[in-house]
Amino acid sequence: MGLIFMVPRGVSVLYGHFEVKTDDDFRFFASFDSPLIGNRQKDELFACRAIVDSALGLRWKQCFCDNRIAYMLQIGWEQHLFFNQNRFEDIVRLDVRFPSRSDVKNPQKSRGDLCLQGLVVSSRIDF
Repeated sequence: MGLIFMVPRGVSVLYGHFEVKTDDDFRFFASFDSPLIGNRQKDELFACRAIVDSALGLRWKQCFCDNRIAYMLQIGWEQHLFFNQNRFEDIVRLDVRFPSRSDVKNPQKSRGDLCLQGLVVSSRIDF
């Protein structure tokens, strides 16, 4: 029986093909009789992106039946940081009242880092 404090870390660089697409329909006037106008945009790029993974947590493991069966329970916090990967639409720049087809929402411009994080709980039985 034991309690283990874990802090795994990883750094990697991934190369990939990225596609950001939008498909919007809008009306110039408030009435439903006005025609729908479609605005479709697509942005593609090939790039390398750096990723940093980290975790912090506790693990408890107990062996049974002469070490033939092991039970493990762990809880932790994980965080994955993707540098320069935020490709969400820049809707703040757009004039929502009078949109036009020339508005560019998805240029190949960095809008910052993308961070995913959360609580992780897992259980495992080995035999």
